[in-house]
Amino acid sequence: MKDVVERIFERNQKKKMFFETLLYSTDYIDWLGDFTHHMSSFTSDCEDESISLEDQRKIENLEFFFEAIQEYASENYIYPHLIDNGEYYAIQYHGVGYHVGIDYGQGSYFYCTRVSKVEEDALEFKHLMSSVKLPQTLLFECKLEELQNMICRMHEEDSVPLEAIRFSVEDTIQKMKNKKKNS
Repeated sequence: MKDVVERIFERNQKKKMFFETLLYSTDYIDWLGDFTHHMSSFTSDCEDESISLEDQRKIENLEFFFEAIQEYASENYIYPHLIDNGEYYAIQYHGVGYHVGIDYGQGSYFYCTRVSKVEEDALEFKHLMSSVKLPQTLLFECKLEELQNMICRMHEEDSVPLEAIRFSVEDTIQKMKNKKKNS
C-alpha cells in the first residue's frame, strides 16, 4: 500500500512541476516541434531504442501535456474531437499543428501526431500557456448565467417543477443533437 501512495505522490509532484514549467516556458512545445519533425507520430508507450533517454523522459510527460490541454479546454468550453476508442485536441504553435490525444483500449496510451494542416479549431499553445480565457468563453459564461437565472425564476417565481424544467431542457438538447446529426 505504501508503494502505491508513494507512486501517486511522485506522479502528482511530476505533474505539478510539468504544469509549472508549461506555464512559464516553451521548452516542451519547442521539443515537441523538434521531435515530431523527425518522428511525426509517437505514443506514451513508445519503445524505440533509437530514442534518447532525454527524449524518452519528455515522451513520459505527454500524459501531463494532454491533461493540461484538457483542463484548459474544459475551462473554455472546448470539447475534444471524438474518434474510435479515444479523443484528441488539435493544438498549434507557430503554424505547426498537432493532435494530442488518448486512445482507450485494454490499456490506454497518449499520443501526439504532427499534422500537415492546422485545423481551424486548433487551440493556440500561447493561450494554453497563459491560461487566458477565450472571448467566446466569456460570452458562454454570460449566456449560461442568463439561463441559470431564468431557470431559477421559473422555479421560484412561477412554481414550475424542477423535473419539468430538467425534462424540457434535456428534450431540447436531444432534439438539437438529432437535428445536427441529420444535417
